[in-house]
Amino acid sequence: MGHDNQMDEDFMGRSWSPPDKFVCPGCVADSFLKEKIAQNLAKRKCDYCGRGGRGNIAAPVAAIMEHIGPTFHYYYADPDHAGVPYDEGGYAISPNIRAEDGLWAINLKCHDVLFADIARSIGNDMLWVEASGGVWLGEHQNEFLSNEWKRFSQTIKHESRFFFSTLASTGQKFPSNYTPLEMLAEIGQMVSEMGMVQPWSAGTKLFRGRKREADATWPLDAKELGAPPNEKALTQRMNPAGISYFYLAKEQETVLAEVERSIMPRQIAMASFTLRRDLQLLDLANFPQIPSIFDQARRSEYESALFLISFANEISKPVKKDGLEHIEYIPSQIVSEYFAKIFRLNDGSPLDGMTYASAAFSGGGNIVLFPPQDSRGFGALANFSDPVLIPPRDSNCTEGKAGDRI
Repeated sequence: MGHDNQMDEDFMGRSWSPPDKFVCPGCVADSFLKEKIAQNLAKRKCDYCGRGGRGNIAAPVAAIMEHIGPTFHYYYADPDHAGVPYDEGGYAISPNIRAEDGLWAINLKCHDVLFADIARSIGNDMLWVEASGGVWLGEHQNEFLSNEWKRFSQTIKHESRFFFSTLASTGQKFPSNYTPLEMLAEIGQMVSEMGMVQPWSAGTKLFRGRKREADATWPLDAKELGAPPNEKALTQRMNPAGISYFYLAKEQETVLAEVERSIMPRQIAMASFTLRRDLQLLDLANFPQIPSIFDQARRSEYESALFLISFANEISKPVKKDGLEHIEYIPSQIVSEYFAKIFRLNDGSPLDGMTYASAAFSGGGNIVLFPPQDSRGFGALANFSDPVLIPPRDSNCTEGKAGDRI
């Protein structure tokens, strides 16, 4: 009871008032809110689903309102406190968001009656405006970072490509504009904090393909099916022309989709490559679990995760092959070179490459390996094996059926 009284005192003066009811973990979907209920069990019956037990199974709704309320008011505010300009004609922007609309937007999923109680406790008879930290026209961290990424891309594509690292800093602190080099460093720090560098074990099998005309005579060996030499390396998503990166795929289906996305070849030559040693790859295809939006202590991590997801989608999105794709690839190329040449792991070692979602095959994964320092080149990273010739999907050709080893 002492805990309940203290919680009631904590809510005095706030802009919400929790209902005097009890809720069980089963009546909310968010795992963080479930945990807060489990930590404050004080009643044997849930007032929402009616479930009961021999021991305490439900907590005061106040136990979750102390997290839902501040989250709502982080994203929405009344126009007076948010700083919306007001004159005789009214507010510069009319408040038009009801509490239940805001709760839907922040993805509160719970028992319908509980949802209605929470909306009433916040004030569903009021209208709110969008805010960031309660400030109208403010930017949330992920919005700020996304806008900075757009400015970064604009700068290196159309303003300064080779000497962007010398651009003077604004001298201001967050949330000021970053220089391109500061933007790269910020991304590097976020992926480190989010634990997005993952080990890949020696022995992992990956795949690579190359289109091949029917009358081609080049051999299906490691030289022809591996990474091209620098002098033959063309502009691709992660590397500029003249600097060879080793592109591979997790699945054979991804190889077929990636190769067939360009001009339909007569055949596809494919081989597998088995990792010789353990590698450290930046994983832009699989993200750690995003913190709950209601966990105020991890809000910065939550915002960073939202940005990194949009960032990963941006650098792996399909690019139209219209003769100007080399310009669209510049941001992802510079990001790749930063992680290949500048970024370091906690022990000071460099990254071996990155993995990212395939733009050609839904659910597929691409891997790009950075040039190793070893004199053997990419041969130091992977063993070549199992070359095959595969005809186009719509071909009636009976030669070189998929799976035929050459």
